[in-house]
Amino acid sequence: MFQKNPIVKPFANLKNSERRKIIKSTIASYNLPEDVLSLEFVNEHLFPKVIQHAVFKSSPSNFRGSVYVDVQTGKAVWFDTRDSGRLIPTLYTLWKAPFLLPIVYTHMGVVDHLSNGANLMIRGCMPPFDGRAEKGVLVAVSVIERPKVMVAVGYCSMDLSKITEIADNTAGVAVSIVHVYKDKLYKLDGKLEEDVLPKNEDIDMPTSIEELEELRNAGGEKSEQVEDTAELVAESHIDSTFSLSTEEVDDFFVRSVLYSITQDKIDLPIDASIFMSAHILKNLPPVDSDLVNMKKTSWKKAHKFLKAMEKLDLVKLKGKGEDVIVVSVADKSNQRVAKFEPYRVKKHSSRPVKCSSSSVTVQQLYKPKSSTRELFNRLNMEYDRYYEEHELKELVADYIRQFRLAREQYPKLIRIDPTMSEMGVKGIKQTINSAERSGVFAMIIGKSSNFQQFYRIVKNGDNGEDNGRTSKMKKGSPPKITVLIEQVRGRRKIMTRISGLEKYYIQPEELASVLKVKCSGSATIGEKPVTGLAEVSVQGSHEKAVEEILVKQYGLKSSWIDVTDKLKKQRRK
Repeated sequence: MFQKNPIVKPFANLKNSERRKIIKSTIASYNLPEDVLSLEFVNEHLFPKVIQHAVFKSSPSNFRGSVYVDVQTGKAVWFDTRDSGRLIPTLYTLWKAPFLLPIVYTHMGVVDHLSNGANLMIRGCMPPFDGRAEKGVLVAVSVIERPKVMVAVGYCSMDLSKITEIADNTAGVAVSIVHVYKDKLYKLDGKLEEDVLPKNEDIDMPTSIEELEELRNAGGEKSEQVEDTAELVAESHIDSTFSLSTEEVDDFFVRSVLYSITQDKIDLPIDASIFMSAHILKNLPPVDSDLVNMKKTSWKKAHKFLKAMEKLDLVKLKGKGEDVIVVSVADKSNQRVAKFEPYRVKKHSSRPVKCSSSSVTVQQLYKPKSSTRELFNRLNMEYDRYYEEHELKELVADYIRQFRLAREQYPKLIRIDPTMSEMGVKGIKQTINSAERSGVFAMIIGKSSNFQQFYRIVKNGDNGEDNGRTSKMKKGSPPKITVLIEQVRGRRKIMTRISGLEKYYIQPEELASVLKVKCSGSATIGEKPVTGLAEVSVQGSHEKAVEEILVKQYGLKSSWIDVTDKLKKQRRK
C-alpha cells in the first residue's frame, strides 16, 4: 500500500478535543482495559501529546485516508483508510505497544520480501496462531527471532485460527500487508538514514493485553480511567474553542479592503486573484488564519466578496462571475475611506521560517574521455578518475604554463598545439593558430566529447556538514526545480506550481506550509499526471517569493530553478 510515496496534503495540529475523541474510540475498538491506562501511559505508548494529521492518497492503489504523526519525532504513529473503520497503528506505535494486535510470526529472512511489496504467504508463517486471527482481522507480523518486534501490519486473508499445522499442500496468502518495515509510510519523516529494527530486549511492554494487566496491577499503580484521563487533559490543556461570528469575520475583510486602498500602492487594473493574495489576505488584522479566512465569511468565495465591495463603492470591477478584474478603487471622497484609521497588520517577517530541511550541496564532477587523454598523460596526472571543475581549470592553466603556449608578444593569446586542437580549442578569426586565453577552458569544458558530466546531491545537516544523506552519482547535469505560473483555464485564477522537489530532499508538505504563510494564500499538494511526482500549488503569482524560499531557506542556487511565466507570454500577445 505504501510502496510508493503517498501524496500528503499539508499537516495541521490535532485539537485536544479531537485527540480525546480518538483516544476514547481507539481504546474501545482495540478492547484495551481502561483501568490500567493512565494519562502518562497513553502519552508515552499510544498517543503523543502533540500530534499532527493530514489527508493522504497512496498511488498506484489509490488508497485514501489520514495519517497522524508525532510532532516531536516526525514519525507516523497511526493511519486509517476509508474502509478501515478505525485507526491502524504503525510499526513505531507497535514497538511501544506490541499488545494492540494479534500476532502472526514469520522468519527474519522473510522481512526483505515483505519490504519489497510481497504479502505474507502461509508457507512463511510459524504456527500456532492466535485464536483471534480470523479472516479479515487486522494483525501484526513479527519474527520468531525477535517476537516483540513487529515488522508489518495487514489483514488475514484466511482463517489462521483454525490452522494448527502447515501441511505440504497448504498454499496461499496468509496476511495481505498494508504497512511494512522500510515502506514509504515508515520513512514519512523524510530522513534517509535508516532506522534499524529494535532488539527484543529494547521493548519493555508485553505482547498481550492479559500480560499488560498483570504487569500494571503488579506495579501497584493506581491509574485513572481513560474518561478521567480525558478530563485531566481537558483541565491541563484548555482546548481553544473560541470562534468569531460571521459578522465579525466579514468586518475584518472589509477593513482589509480599506487598509489596502489607503496604505498599499495598487497597480490598477489588477487581476482579482492577485488583488486578494497580494493585498487583502496580507492586510488582515493579526488574527489566527483558522479563525479569519474567506470560508468563514458570509460570502464564502472571493468573487462574491468583491461584488459586495463593489456595492459598497469601494472597488469597481470588470468581467462576469469569477472572471473579474479590479479596474479602480475608492478615494477619500468615499466616507468609509475618509474615516478609516490604519491598524496593525500581520507581520510578514523577512526572517526565514525555520524548516526541518537544511541546505543541500550539489557536487558536479567530470570524468575525462579519450580526447583529453593526451592532456593528462603529458601532465602525468591520473586519467581514470572524477574531477571537479576548479581542478580541471587548474590543469589547463598548468598545461599552458608548463608547455609555454602563451604568445610572448601577446600574453592574452595562446598557441594551439595538437593536444589543444584535439580537445576542440579553435583559433580566433585573425589567426587560426592562436586562441584567446580567457576562453580556452570554456571551449574545453563545453565540448561534450571531452568529459562525461556527473552530479550528486548531498543533504547537509544543521551545522552545514554532510550528514550522510547523499544521492548516488548520476550522469548529466543537476535536475531543476520547475516553477510554472499560469492562469487556470476558463477562469482568471492564477496559480504558481512547483515540482521536482524530491531530488533536493525538500518535503512538499513542508514547502506548502511555508508558502501558505509567506504568500498569505492557500497551498495544496497534487500529483503531476505523467511523472507522478508531487506538485505544490499556491494561488497567485509568486515567482520571487518561491525563489527566495528555495534559495535562502533550502540552500539552493537560482541556476537550479527553472521559472516559466505563461502570463508574460500572454501579455506580449
